[in-house]
Amino acid sequence: MAKSAKKAAPKTAKRNKTGTKKVSPVKKAAPRRQPAATLRPSAARKPARSSAKAPAASAKLAAVRALFEAQRRHDLPAVLACFGPEPMLESAGGPRHVGVERVSQIFSDLLRAFPDLQLQVVAEHESPQNVIVEYIMQGTHRQQWLGMAPRGRALNLPVCAVFSFDKRGQLASQRTYLDRNLAIVQLTSGLLR
Repeated sequence: MAKSAKKAAPKTAKRNKTGTKKVSPVKKAAPRRQPAATLRPSAARKPARSSAKAPAASAKLAAVRALFEAQRRHDLPAVLACFGPEPMLESAGGPRHVGVERVSQIFSDLLRAFPDLQLQVVAEHESPQNVIVEYIMQGTHRQQWLGMAPRGRALNLPVCAVFSFDKRGQLASQRTYLDRNLAIVQLTSGLLR
């Protein structure tokens, strides 16, 4: 009789040392994975185009876009006008620059060093407190910048900037994340053009 009971037991049942049945969990088949959507590399980097159906940009996003446009035009007074009364620039891992005079000097150095500066926006992200912009900074190094003498080399640098706003909704700070080592390699050795 014990033999017939043993045959009737499910395949997943095992006997332990005490003689009682121990049921192991039944393995379920893994769910079928859907193939991941593939993006062409060029499509992944192109900025999104706005259409007539897209909602209007918020005031914060509009202020950041105005800042980028002023930089593209090399219009330093317009760049400074985008900020509130106490602007701040900060590079991750670098110094913090506070006040109109210091921020003016930083932007002036950048615009002078890259007379053909282009900022190609890759993506814009907005939250209630911040606007985050991913972009590519491109230009030809023509003047001293970050302690590097000009060599006429091209810069093609991915950047991410986080913009914060004051209580009145004015642009208060720009925190920039970029790979300084990549900038140094591109501007001094030309290996990664």
